[in-house]
Amino acid sequence: MKNRLILSFCVIVTMSSILSRCNDPDMADSKTISDHKYPQLVTPIKGSTASQLSARARKVMISSDHPEATRAGLAILKKGGNIIDAAIAVSFTLSVTCPQSTGLGGGGFMLVHLAKENKTIAFDFRERAPLKAFRTMYLTADGKVDDRASRWGYRSVAVPGMIAGFVQIHRQFGSLSLKQVMKPAITLARQGFRVYDHLADAIDKAYDNMDDNMKALFAPHGKPLKTGSLLIQRDLAKTLEAIAQKGEDVFYKGKIGKALVSQMAAHGGLITKKDLKNYRVYQSKPLISRYRNYKIAIMPPPSSGIHIITILNMLETRDIAAMKKDSFRFTHFFTEVLRRGFADRAKYGGDNRFVKVPMKRLSSKAYAKKLVESITNKATSSSTIAKLQGHQHKSYETTHLSIMDAEGNAVASTQSINYRFGAGVLLTGWGIILNNTMDDFSVAPGVPNLYGLVGGEANAIEGAKTPLSSMSPTIVFSHNKPVLVVGASGGSYIITGILQTLINVLDFKLSLYDSVAAGRIHHQYQPDKLFLESEALSPEAIEKLKSLGHQITVSPNRSKVCAVHKDGNDLVGVADPRRGGRPGGF
Repeated sequence: MKNRLILSFCVIVTMSSILSRCNDPDMADSKTISDHKYPQLVTPIKGSTASQLSARARKVMISSDHPEATRAGLAILKKGGNIIDAAIAVSFTLSVTCPQSTGLGGGGFMLVHLAKENKTIAFDFRERAPLKAFRTMYLTADGKVDDRASRWGYRSVAVPGMIAGFVQIHRQFGSLSLKQVMKPAITLARQGFRVYDHLADAIDKAYDNMDDNMKALFAPHGKPLKTGSLLIQRDLAKTLEAIAQKGEDVFYKGKIGKALVSQMAAHGGLITKKDLKNYRVYQSKPLISRYRNYKIAIMPPPSSGIHIITILNMLETRDIAAMKKDSFRFTHFFTEVLRRGFADRAKYGGDNRFVKVPMKRLSSKAYAKKLVESITNKATSSSTIAKLQGHQHKSYETTHLSIMDAEGNAVASTQSINYRFGAGVLLTGWGIILNNTMDDFSVAPGVPNLYGLVGGEANAIEGAKTPLSSMSPTIVFSHNKPVLVVGASGGSYIITGILQTLINVLDFKLSLYDSVAAGRIHHQYQPDKLFLESEALSPEAIEKLKSLGHQITVSPNRSKVCAVHKDGNDLVGVADPRRGGRPGGF
């Protein structure tokens, strides 16, 4: 009897331990990266812990770039809203809490998968070039590029699409009223929230490029707001309330749009009443590709999704899981694959409503195999692929949200005002920060933008055209059901952040947290440099890569990933430890 009691007690303790481990958000849902010395996991930023950056639930999971945004989405779901209601609530809240990265004066992309209809829809509500825009508008009389005009001030502003995107997607698929969905964002704008480290740092760095209206909001009395300060945006609250009551027309056909057009005309901007009236949200099918045993759904052009497909197709030609055991060997191959993928992006990337993007070729497995055949055991000079010049990186803002529920519905959306605080211009009386997305065009073929990215004729400026974007929200399917929702912020680093998360989960079978937190590498063809985090490779591996001719710079990785992964019956959410986002579910 005594022995049976002892045995029963041991079984209970063992089962209790197993259950507690399954509910621990830090527990790996697959093998852990700590089995290997490199790559190592990056340390979470100040104010965050690994347990706060990973969560596990059964019914629904949200991962976004700000805790208040995640809370807003969960609150809407608990009130009976569906996954679209939650996505729009998160999005509007991010426009309040992440003004350095996103906002109503910007634009974005969204992938929506509806389980009941077994349908995935791609929404493009990115900014468009004003009708008065033209290809040489940023060139001086002597043919030189006027960098400042394309990057700051009114001439850098493209026609915003964020409001139209949010409202129209909600109208089509939401279940609660727009007022209910927008209430969390309105409350935060009116009552304020505490400035966090990343926002305080962005305000300080952007101060010199802010107009007087923006300085009055973010640097009252001439002093940039510090961490812990209360940021209240009354004008933005007024705008949000107007949208909640009247929808997108209050901006595109009403008094807010009228104020924008007037302010543009007074300061040399190009946006007119006709631009606002003509704005359209594009709805289409996503690009679909196969990678190993998975189906990948990703945004079509002018997103960089097609180039991610090309890179995945190149990776698929090798057993990279076996190759990964030698980090030096894998990193060399991955770098060369990235170099070729980004070179294609520079040559072909653009708005396929205006130029012919060779989609069939870029998505071809045979084409990827041909590209890989040119990879040798030495680093390829990017100048031998194409003679375009790059420069150093600048700002890496933008924001992303990922959502999945137990029924198999999923949303991935990346949104931005482009540069840190966009054009540095605030719409007077309405609190809207205006984008500087015109800089995402090729201001001149071969001339780099703020992210060091170069572009060619396909991405030249033209009225009503959408510029090429790195934003590439992605949904991965297994047996036609979503298993991974992923996207990122970080300019050109978005592409490599998504790619490394994908292969870490799908090929290397790491936990989602380890997949996101593992040290990363980055190569974007130009500049011809391999950027890597100190956690990514051992000093010995770095020296070996240098001996092959790779030019290496050790620096922080700029991509910030938000992802949700289906692990058995659980949904696991992770926010990148490199930024202060949060996952949450129930």
